[in-house]
Order: sequence, then structure tokens, then C-alpha cells
Amino acid sequence: MKLKLKEICEYFSRDFTASETSKILNLSRPTVNYYYKIFRESIINDLFILKGNTFQVEYIKFRNEYFFYIINKNSIHLLEEHSKLLANLKIFIKNEIKKSLINNSKSNAIRILYNKHTQNFTVVGFYTSTLGLQEFINNRLKKFRGIKKENIYSHIKESIFRFNFSNNEINEKILKSLSIKQGL
Repeated sequence: MKLKLKEICEYFSRDFTASETSKILNLSRPTVNYYYKIFRESIINDLFILKGNTFQVEYIKFRNEYFFYIINKNSIHLLEEHSKLLANLKIFIKNEIKKSLINNSKSNAIRILYNKHTQNFTVVGFYTSTLGLQEFINNRLKKFRGIKKENIYSHIKESIFRFNFSNNEINEKILKSLSIKQGL
């Protein structure tokens, strides 16, 4: 079974759907989905640590919902983690900048300066993101035949994770997080 688990992990890291993987490996789709869920949970629980004093906040829109994320030192994290910094940032975004950012037709991102001493945020400026994350997520999620509302967040978080890492890095991270050796 360990060999099959590595194969399932390999197809997951290459972003195959559960249906595609089940056909290739001759396993039931519910079995593959079971392992895919474990893999998702093992990789999307990265902790966010702010590096430096400036970062960008951007958003993507999916099914008329807005999902904000942070870009900090070439790393992207969905803004729903459980930390005091992010809780304060979520309040700042909700109260200070969400409406103006969403209503700004020319900008979809904002640069923010964080004062660690006072734990306050200051808007440095609005700009238009050229990352292509919105397009990446939209294209990736189209291949699924409908996503349940309660699973949208985890799929978007997984998509951001996939945007940050290569298929090989994802495979290594999953195997490491599940304590599975890569040999065999």
C-alpha cells in the first residue's frame, strides 16, 4: 500500500483530479479523494511569518466572493490564518481598505507598511498586480466539476500553495509531512 500511496501522492502533486488518478491507478475515486484530502490538509497548514516591514495585499474573486492574500518576500499566503498579526490585518482591511480596493477599477493590490512596535498598518499605495494568480486559480478550479461551497476556501488555499511551489516540491513536502520515505 505504501507504493500506491506514493503513486497517489505523485499524481496529486502533478495536480491530477481524483477521477483521473483513480482511472490511472485502478482505485476507487472515493479512496483517492480520501488521500487527496489528507494531502491537502498536510500542505495547506503553512504558518505565515511576516518578513520585513512591507508587504502587499491582493485579492482574487471567485463566485462573487473575495479572498485576500498577502505577498511577502515572494511568498503568497491566504489571509485566513490564525495569528494575531493576521487578525489585526483582517480588521484593518475590512474597516479601512476593502471597499476602496474592490471599487478601484485600476488597482487590485495595495502595499502596506507594518510597524511592529505599534502593531499598526499604513497604506503605502495602490497598484495593479501582474502576478496572474487570479487567472491561475480560475483555470485550475475549472477542471473540477463543481466545488462545494464549504470546500472553496481549501481549494483556493491549495491553489495558492501550488502557485508558490513546483510539483516536485509539493510531492516532497507531502511525503515529508506524512513521514513517508521517498525511496522504493
